[in-house]
Amino acid sequence: MPWETAQYSISNTEAFIKQSVVHWIEKNNEEPYLPLLIFDRESNRFIGSTGYHHFDWDVPCIETGY
Repeated sequence: MPWETAQYSISNTEAFIKQSVVHWIEKNNEEPYLPLLIFDRESNRFIGSTGYHHFDWDVPCIETGY
């Protein structure tokens, strides 16, 4: 996956999330798409992610990945 990197910093992560939310709100069908993060409820540890992508707002339909 082109978005996967070991070089994520907190500031890079914040920018990625903010841009994803802007794209979602503006119905902009460009990367970064909207990520959905999965955390363990007890430890608050990040355990995975999924996301919505390739939106078609006219139909409407959306793809999901994991």
